[in-house]
Amino acid sequence: MNHALTYISLVVAVCVGAASGQPPVEAERVSAERLEKALDSFKKIPPRSQKTILKAVRSAVDAVEDDYLKSVRACIAEGNKLASKSKLKTRQKRDKSEPTAGWRQHVPFPVEQEYAFGYGKTFEVDPIGKRPPASRRQAIARHASLTAMVHGNLPDLDRAVAALLHRMDRISGSAEFVRLLETWRNGPESFYHALDRTAGTDQSLFFYNAMLDDFVVRCVPKGHADYRSMRSDLDQAHDALHQSFLAYRQYRAFREAVALSLVLSPATPLPPSLKRYDDASRSQYSTRQQLGMLLLAAKQDIAAVVSDITECTKPLPKTLWDQKYDPFPAFQTLVDGKRSEFLKLTSRTDKLADQARDVLLASRRRVADAACAALLASLSSRKH
Repeated sequence: MNHALTYISLVVAVCVGAASGQPPVEAERVSAERLEKALDSFKKIPPRSQKTILKAVRSAVDAVEDDYLKSVRACIAEGNKLASKSKLKTRQKRDKSEPTAGWRQHVPFPVEQEYAFGYGKTFEVDPIGKRPPASRRQAIARHASLTAMVHGNLPDLDRAVAALLHRMDRISGSAEFVRLLETWRNGPESFYHALDRTAGTDQSLFFYNAMLDDFVVRCVPKGHADYRSMRSDLDQAHDALHQSFLAYRQYRAFREAVALSLVLSPATPLPPSLKRYDDASRSQYSTRQQLGMLLLAAKQDIAAVVSDITECTKPLPKTLWDQKYDPFPAFQTLVDGKRSEFLKLTSRTDKLADQARDVLLASRRRVADAACAALLASLSSRKH
């Protein structure tokens, strides 16, 4: 996971400045190479010292304040209330390789809690994959947490993502279908992730007959015109399941893109399965840029932006195989309706996306500055 900046601007006096309320007066630009050496040094010190340093770095990060960070922390607090110790029960099949986990393998922060659509709650997930001894797992987790902070990420961002997805989830009658794709497995991955990974490629998936039967029994109302034909024709059931997935994918991927766009640095690409939301070909701006503009107009109030999006987009319909789901028209209407608010911020809307990006990057840089300064100060104190 290499999300290193070209250079890190380290504010040496950040800890003193935060305590005194005065801004730091000097900054030292430290190369990415020096930062990597510091992270490598952290790996080699005893666990007790690692915990002490991690605590110091986290305290420095917690002292950094601005409107955006305040908003993210509110989401984290909300996500902490959703966190659970339970794991999603699945029908495991052909588990021979490391699990693939959609977007969570492609973000620069640890993911230990993941929101489960269709369940309305979060489940504990394994951020490491393999199962080394407990001491080794804890060391990996400490290093991952430290790495995330020195690159500008607040601790526990997985909680913030979970909270945002929970707010936007309006599945209602389609919950059984969503659970079907989560509980049935394609090897080590859920069928949702397998279908999402192979969408638009030449790869094909094998569908178990029992799974298709499960789909019809659980997701197709007995009184529906297609019920009997699907029970007797697996090919029709297969096509209906795949069409249902495409509708659900639009619903879910849009919400994942919203949540991640609001907590990731603008310099960090969205995960591969969501890269279309970084694409500006659909309109003048990408979905991600438009989210940044909405956030700027809302004075960095993430909850307000998510509330507007949830209100304007439709819930997932119950019968997914016979209709399409597209959140973009409603979202575009929301953005267009904010034009007057955008013009209050700048006379040229073509510069608004850059302005929104700059605000978020500055916030990330402050977090990175504080974390890096605390890390180097802690490592230096060990040498004296």
